[in-house]
Amino acid sequence: MVKHATCSPQHYRLQEIRPDLPLPFTFPYGELSVMDADGKVYRSNREAGTIVRQMADDFNMPYFNAGPSHSILKMYDFVHAYMCETLPVECESWFTRPRLGI
Repeated sequence: MVKHATCSPQHYRLQEIRPDLPLPFTFPYGELSVMDADGKVYRSNREAGTIVRQMADDFNMPYFNAGPSHSILKMYDFVHAYMCETLPVECESWFTRPRLGI
């Protein structure tokens, strides 16, 4: 996980790591890898959209997209996410912030 100046709060770039060594990739190796201006290779955010769009086409269903959400059902938003080993510091306030009615 790499925090970049262009990322929104609670968002990170996912740097691609080689499977044979604990080193980053130095070149994009597939359609879901992208390289930034600094030469770092990251995971593309198009994966979930590509999968859901293909599923919509396969089952002749509509495809809905709103920001990071991809769905075949208009009333549901599905956002692809990866589980972190530890909670990012920016997210800790979500569990301690005051909430109305609680």
